[in-house]
Amino acid sequence: MVTPKGFYLFTLVTNELTELAHLLNAQYALYPIVLSWKDQMHESTPQKVYIDALVYNSNKATLNELSLFNEEHQTELIKKEQELENLNKSTLEARLKSINLMLTEITSKIVTVKQTQSNLTKNDWDTIIQYNATLKALKAKTQLGIAGLAEVYGLEQFDADEFSNFLKSADAYIKLLAKENYPNNADDTCIYCKQDLQNQKARNLVENYGKILNDNTEAEIKKYEKLKSDIVERVNLVTDTIKFHQPTFGILEDGNILQPQEVLHFNTRVTLFKNHIMNNTVDANLIFDINYIAVVQFLEAKQIELTASRDALIKALNNLLPTETKLKAEIAELKDRKLLSEHKQEVLTVITNLLSRKIIDDNRNQFNTNSLSVKTTQARQELVAQDFQDKFTAELTGFRKQHLGVSLSFFSQQGSSRIRQNVANQDINKVLSEGEQKTIALCEFLTELQLDTTVAPVVFDDPVNSLDHLIIQDVAKRLVDLSKERQVIVFTHNVIFFNAFFGWQVHTLYKNNTDFKFYQVKSTTEQTGLLSDGAPINRLSTYRGKVSTICNNGIGDRDENEVVVDGYDFLRTTLELLVSKKIFQDVVDRYRPNLKMTLFPAIKGHKIEEHKAEIDSIFGRASGYIRAHSHPEEHYAPPTLNDLKSDFERFKVIEADFN
Repeated sequence: MVTPKGFYLFTLVTNELTELAHLLNAQYALYPIVLSWKDQMHESTPQKVYIDALVYNSNKATLNELSLFNEEHQTELIKKEQELENLNKSTLEARLKSINLMLTEITSKIVTVKQTQSNLTKNDWDTIIQYNATLKALKAKTQLGIAGLAEVYGLEQFDADEFSNFLKSADAYIKLLAKENYPNNADDTCIYCKQDLQNQKARNLVENYGKILNDNTEAEIKKYEKLKSDIVERVNLVTDTIKFHQPTFGILEDGNILQPQEVLHFNTRVTLFKNHIMNNTVDANLIFDINYIAVVQFLEAKQIELTASRDALIKALNNLLPTETKLKAEIAELKDRKLLSEHKQEVLTVITNLLSRKIIDDNRNQFNTNSLSVKTTQARQELVAQDFQDKFTAELTGFRKQHLGVSLSFFSQQGSSRIRQNVANQDINKVLSEGEQKTIALCEFLTELQLDTTVAPVVFDDPVNSLDHLIIQDVAKRLVDLSKERQVIVFTHNVIFFNAFFGWQVHTLYKNNTDFKFYQVKSTTEQTGLLSDGAPINRLSTYRGKVSTICNNGIGDRDENEVVVDGYDFLRTTLELLVSKKIFQDVVDRYRPNLKMTLFPAIKGHKIEEHKAEIDSIFGRASGYIRAHSHPEEHYAPPTLNDLKSDFERFKVIEADFN
């Protein structure tokens, strides 16, 4: 708003207070409170909460406690970060799978050891030693019986296996023949050599063979051999090598699976005793010392350890989210503790600066302009508001917009006056069109000009954008009226607005008492803002001659496009004058709002119908080539001189039809 005389005192004091406030702010800036590393902290940690709530009287003892960070904290931080890394779901699942494989393998090895314990025992070892002793005695008895006969009858090689087998086969043959009292029957012959047994000595020899062979010693030998064989067969099933294929006990430096010494020693002893039994080399002096219990206990201890690890992993997977959340919170607290310990002195400095700022803030109200705004509002209400409202209403009425019901409210902001516009208690931006808002803005501005005691010139730059063609005439008239009080300068690209001023220029109200000046602003490739006469020349012949000159003289040393654009600019005006002067016989004038109805019968309507399409086409091309800010929506390729000549020739044909 324009400020009446005397109101500048409010502004002077306000400006001084504002300047003092600036000085105060400059002093304020000497006590920085920004902690650049604050964004590195983690939400909800005690340290972050403390920093976020930092004030001039923050507890420094709490700061000391929250910023304490020593070697123990560092160790704990590394440990928890490692725990968090190991808490990765994929890692946990991979470890669980690996431990399950280890458990499966070690369980099978325990079963193998226990099976070996069942099939290769100290009792078996001692029993074989006992069986060997018994068999030795039985075989000695058998050998003694044969030796006695051999000594009596002078037999050689009696102790050979072949001889023993021979006797056994012969005895079996005798039983097959089923002869009773053999060899004492009259017709018996020696089963061994087929000789006559009439000699008593021969019969005694064969009879003694049978007695020896039918002794139960051989049966006893077979029995013990069978018992021993059963043990050997059972021992043969024993696995004498236990080897781990999972890294249950670790991995060697060369990448191979570690085989524990307890298992290697067990394999050695099992192989030793198994080989002796299988090779029939059991030695009574070799003590059976395989400690199955110790090996099973060793493996079961590792099994229990793996089971515990597996259960811990399953629990960790089931509680992954809460555990991860807890670990992250603990790590965040330790990291923020470390960060705070590194910047503790900065925090102490900020606390001191906050105290200094508080002192400044406590005195800031002394520089407040609110009281001045109140006084300004009061003075404006009493001295300006009503007069402003009356003049504003008159301006609205002049533009026929009083029906909008716009109400004004006045207020002050930092000692300066402000106006708020409403329609039915609604902001005008929400209920009025852009054109209506533009009209209200013009009315307010024109009202302020009436309150201004100076007569400075006023400049308008396209004030009718968004306004309809009806109100444009009213705005032009209002600005012409305003020019009676002060110089008015208007810039516009709006043809209707431009022509409205020409219309008012010849009007009776302003023809002899108002000075109108029209200018056209042009640009070249080297310069811009070149002024030339902008007043319209309402003679068709003048513009036709300009186009003809360009078509006849060519482009000379000028750019063709630039020359042709000028030509089309003239041709466009020529077409307008053709329509208004010859076709419509001046019934409608470009710059006159009223109609000359007496000339209406002279209009050649049939010729209009014949040529209107071509006139529109040529006019459209000409409009597309002019240098205006508001081009038509269609865009044309750069025109040529031949295009201009062609359109001008057609123009002359059309013009001739209306002569």
